[in-house]
Amino acid sequence: MIGFFDGVHLGHQALLAATRAAADSAGCAAVAVTFDRPGREVLGDGTLVPTIDTLDERVERLRSLGLDHVEVLTFDREFASRSGEWFVREELLGRLGARHLVVGYDFRFGHRRAWDAAALQALAAEGGASVEVVAPLRLDGERVSSGAVRAALLAGDVEQATRLLGRAPQLRGPVARGRRLGRQIGFPTANVTLDPRKLVPRVGIYAAWTHVPGQAEPVATALSIGRRPTVDAAGAVTVEAFLLDWRGDLYEQTISVDLVAFLREEQRFPDLTSLQAQIARDVADVRSQLNHA
Repeated sequence: MIGFFDGVHLGHQALLAATRAAADSAGCAAVAVTFDRPGREVLGDGTLVPTIDTLDERVERLRSLGLDHVEVLTFDREFASRSGEWFVREELLGRLGARHLVVGYDFRFGHRRAWDAAALQALAAEGGASVEVVAPLRLDGERVSSGAVRAALLAGDVEQATRLLGRAPQLRGPVARGRRLGRQIGFPTANVTLDPRKLVPRVGIYAAWTHVPGQAEPVATALSIGRRPTVDAAGAVTVEAFLLDWRGDLYEQTISVDLVAFLREEQRFPDLTSLQAQIARDVADVRSQLNHA
């Protein structure tokens, strides 16, 4: 199957299921062909384009869902200038030896995205390969897409994002040392460093579960995504996780945080005492949310 597969949402998983079934029937490997970065990043001004999953996360998810191999192609200006004929004949049929291709109904490729699924079928047939075009997946009449997932995350609609992804939205990264202000007010937080390409959800407070290395069960978490207006005039966005009922040293370890629900917008408080009281209320809300999730 071929695509960018940002988020590996339920629509992508339909392509994956078709790929796996075809590979099992033919007795060959099930392979995903994807790209290292969004095309609009390369063809634009070079500004990083945030994605739902990083490349490593995307590859990991594709493999975990049953693919034998994920082939990552480097998308640069030279690649973008190549024709659709070159892509199919040289890359897919030639170098990769594809014999059955699975794509979404809106798949486009080649220079200026001038070739579509019908063109792919014609080119593949010349080389003795077949093409399966998978129809869009809809939930309650809405087409499942990466764009819909991104919109939900930016709006803080965790429930909708979860529904479209078929899993909880996740933030992952190493824990860095911070100013330890949370520790001073009784709520020590783990400062999660995200990949620069990672899409950051809406600023605010969330109920979440954190996966700690070496621990079987996830830990209930109050997660803050924001600029810490009460204590930080600079306003840089940070991701801070307060793990409820858990103590330990997470510095330099990589943790994964599954978002469950958006609780409230970020606020600026007049003093640390007011902030401390609100965090205590947030913790109570987190317990309530997770007990009913």
